[in-house]
Amino acid sequence: MDERLLKLRLDREREARKQAEALLDQKSRELYEANLALEQRARQGTVEGSPPAADGQAGLSDVALLRRRLEREKKARKAAENLLETKSRELFESNLIIERQAHEARETAARLAVIMDSIVDGIVTTNLDGSILNSSAAVEQIFSSSREDLLERSILDLLDQGEEERYAILRSEVMEEAGRGGSGLAGDRVEAKYTLLTGTRGDGANFPMEMAISVVQKGDAPFLVHVLRDVTERENAQKNLLQARKIQAMGGMAGGISHELNNLLLPITTLVGMTLKQLPDNNPFKKRLEKVSEAAERAKTIVGQFVEFSREGAPVSEVLDASEVIRESISFVSSTVLSNVELVEKVDEEVGAIKGDPALIRVVMTNLVSNACDAVGGKVGRVEVSLTRDRVSLVQAREVQGLTPGLYAKLTVSDTGCGMDEETLGRIFDPFFTTKEVGEGTGLGLATVHGIVERHSGAIRALSKVGEGTSVEVYLPLVADGD
Repeated sequence: MDERLLKLRLDREREARKQAEALLDQKSRELYEANLALEQRARQGTVEGSPPAADGQAGLSDVALLRRRLEREKKARKAAENLLETKSRELFESNLIIERQAHEARETAARLAVIMDSIVDGIVTTNLDGSILNSSAAVEQIFSSSREDLLERSILDLLDQGEEERYAILRSEVMEEAGRGGSGLAGDRVEAKYTLLTGTRGDGANFPMEMAISVVQKGDAPFLVHVLRDVTERENAQKNLLQARKIQAMGGMAGGISHELNNLLLPITTLVGMTLKQLPDNNPFKKRLEKVSEAAERAKTIVGQFVEFSREGAPVSEVLDASEVIRESISFVSSTVLSNVELVEKVDEEVGAIKGDPALIRVVMTNLVSNACDAVGGKVGRVEVSLTRDRVSLVQAREVQGLTPGLYAKLTVSDTGCGMDEETLGRIFDPFFTTKEVGEGTGLGLATVHGIVERHSGAIRALSKVGEGTSVEVYLPLVADGD
């Protein structure tokens, strides 16, 4: 039975019980008055003695009438008591039904709340103007906001500012579809397909999400149900797959090129070296051959980068103290930093142990610091190298491709250089991509760094804005105690 009908029935039962109580009171009062009158008649007969025969007959007749009236009043009172008992019983049964229904409703609501909070996708209900009425636990996690904070906001507050128009179009389409259902919003539910939008977390960070809107009718008050799905991991996985395929293809090509170049460079470097040893210092050709030798050595360095880039990542098993290896790498690279750049070192002493190859970590440090110094250019600037122990949460992991929750040694190299726009930032780890002038860079430095970090089961990302410098973050997993 509908809860509203049960309440209506309960109200009627209460009113009937109230009327039965009033009737019982009335009959009790009438019975009392009849009893009182009968007692008065009896007392009058005893005090006045034996009345005349005619009056006596009349007195006896009045007493009989009073007795009959008393019997009627008793029956009426009994009937009123029975009615009151019946109405009380009905009221009690109605109360039991309502309590049972309320208990079942509470249990159903609790089960629905548990189910709603166990769903990975976020669920937000709003009224037609967008004000949030309720939200699931997943919404709190997705947007890094408390439920109390969410209830004070609008659905538009969860979207990037540039998405308001697209949301309005999506909402209008759903409302129109509801209207075409024949009975307008009176239909039970009208669903929309998932649409890719940009959401905004509580800290202002944007992320890709899918949204579906449904119109639900509840009495005379329709409302909107929004299903929100954080697709950051899926988008990152797609980017990782494309990057892996690109690097795999480039790696195969680089491996073949490096093999051919090594074959070409070997006789050049060998013969030039032998010739230089045989020429006297005053020979005019010696300086020219030295230039050839320098060019060949540079070519060998580039080929070495090709080889490193194309090499399949074998697991690195050497356990290293993260703080020590980074300090050594900073010391190694500091001699290459120009005088106009201040190199700042901030290395925590007790970061922990990592599994890695110190030579490869030195390659990572060299490339990152070198790029940072190049970004500063000829002006006075600063490059900061920091190492911290960082516990990555699930929310943080979603923001970095290839990162999973856990403990990491976080290496950050920041500069005060020119910064990059989003398009350039999205390509810096691509093989052979460079922003340097022709002949000044191979485009393999950061691609090599990316490959080395992956071989260490780590992750890397770059943050940059034009005119505000760049920060590159490298996450290397810490070794658990006993490993």
